Amino acid sequence: MDVHALFPFGVRAGLDSVGADALGVLTAGIHLDRRNARRIGWRGIRPCMATGYAWTIRAAGREGVYGLAFLGENRDRVCLRARFSVFYFPDPDETVLTAYLWKARQVAAAPDYFAGIREFTRQGTSELFFLGFLDLNARLDLKGLSFVLEVSARQRIVAVDGLPEDGVEKGGWACDVPSLRTAMPFFRLLALSAASLLTCDPQWTISRIAVPVAAFTADGTWGTMEGEILPGAIITAGFGDVVPPHPENPAPEARSLAGRAFARKEQAEEDFRPVLHVVSGFLGSGKTTFLSEWLAWLHIHDRHTAVLQNELGEKNLDAFLLEHETVSEALDEGCVCCTLADSLRPAIRRLLDVLPTEQIILETTGLANPGAVADALDDLSDLVRPGLRISLVDMLDGDKFTASGSAGPSGLAGDQIRHAGVLVCNKVDAVSPEYLAGIARILKNMNPDAVLFNASYGRIPFGELDRLLERFHGPGSRAASVFRPKTVRHTTHQDEGYASLTLEVTRPMTAADLAVLVRLAGERTPRIKGIIESVEEGRPMIVQYAAGALALEAPLSPPGPARFLVLIGKGFDAAFAASLSRIPGLALQ
Repeated sequence: MDVHALFPFGVRAGLDSVGADALGVLTAGIHLDRRNARRIGWRGIRPCMATGYAWTIRAAGREGVYGLAFLGENRDRVCLRARFSVFYFPDPDETVLTAYLWKARQVAAAPDYFAGIREFTRQGTSELFFLGFLDLNARLDLKGLSFVLEVSARQRIVAVDGLPEDGVEKGGWACDVPSLRTAMPFFRLLALSAASLLTCDPQWTISRIAVPVAAFTADGTWGTMEGEILPGAIITAGFGDVVPPHPENPAPEARSLAGRAFARKEQAEEDFRPVLHVVSGFLGSGKTTFLSEWLAWLHIHDRHTAVLQNELGEKNLDAFLLEHETVSEALDEGCVCCTLADSLRPAIRRLLDVLPTEQIILETTGLANPGAVADALDDLSDLVRPGLRISLVDMLDGDKFTASGSAGPSGLAGDQIRHAGVLVCNKVDAVSPEYLAGIARILKNMNPDAVLFNASYGRIPFGELDRLLERFHGPGSRAASVFRPKTVRHTTHQDEGYASLTLEVTRPMTAADLAVLVRLAGERTPRIKGIIESVEEGRPMIVQYAAGALALEAPLSPPGPARFLVLIGKGFDAAFAASLSRIPGLALQ
């Protein structure tokens, strides 16, 4: 490895911009081979030197523009340390823009928005798009260097007095930008470029930091929320000899990350593979709510997690509901256990390319058979390690139990229970203790090895899942592995006659419209979900229908323009579809 290539004038020269010059050499060097630059992910770079060292950068997979501005550097006896600010200017049509502060959205709506980005260091509004800091640290003997990204997992700002004009209530989030997720493609771009020029794979580490929650009041006063902190991370890509931490600011304890997401060579160490969990559960059991609560717990504990989501139908509502929670991949239309086995491997690779992650959670469609999913996952052991098999059981869906007696549900619902290592009895707040105890006896009879949790709104003591994972992986255990190949044919949703039907919502709907839909859908349709424009609420609302109960929920972030409803059930013939299309504002897709 020859670090001298990035420092043609050395590090001891009496200049105050050696780090900025090295970054310029890096970007110029990688672009000497334009094909290689494009392969790595570069889509364009432009210096804006009028107000110091700064660049605007386009990266593959991002619609917006990154900004990088040099702040300065210093030296100690061992190292040169240069610091840069990192910005992201979203495309006006990019979904992530909705998470930015309202002033940033105003700037992005201006006709000269992109012209201003080209010279963003001149603009007084660039701080609205700030993500975090990038450090370039180099040993004075040029035996090693490192790139360090310091960023919060999410950049959140509390509007103490609310923002009525922006629909933010008192104490609500005026800003909720997924900073780490947004910054990682750019950081990966720099690290891969350095790896290409230095012909050396980076050593990846991550450290946990705590970031205070910012707040502002109606009179323009800014501060922090006392006692409120957010998780953050310091991610390092090191080359050569380790660059020591700054003596006055020692780095927090770091741990190694899975390098296979970035390295050009395969990693042999099994521990580098992320853990893959599978979350299943019958239609409307609360899988996405459970997953959202689990992700919130993981974020608080700085556990980097990615999500694979699979829905039966042309529209993926669950992917929208978790859009700002973590890095996610929405699998194509179809049931993962029936049609998407070939899509899992490239989807997992795409996730690992975006962010080095400790674990991946696969949320299956409500009609997936976990036994068949195990077959599909069996050939992925080179990418991921086996995690927990978790199934949610809807306590409001009592018909499945009362009709079957002590034997429990049959078919798909029964297979989801029998193949689980963890069973989550969800919505226990809506049933009596006696009923809950009876269901627990049936579940234990169906799956004596499973661990049972009671949950309201998908909440369980999530720390117990870590202990269960360790226990399930112990000698003699048969409950843990999501890779458990079968030799028998598994029941599928086609066997039971289930199908999906997608309706386009072309105008605002009233509560009466929805009541007609539910009546026509009848018992043949156990699940309805989607996004509508509600007449009564005067805004977009999420529709959730399961176990005979209809609910409207306000989305946590503004949805895109699509308004749709997905019905899942049996007996969806032409006459049924025609009856639904006669409801005003509904059209078959």
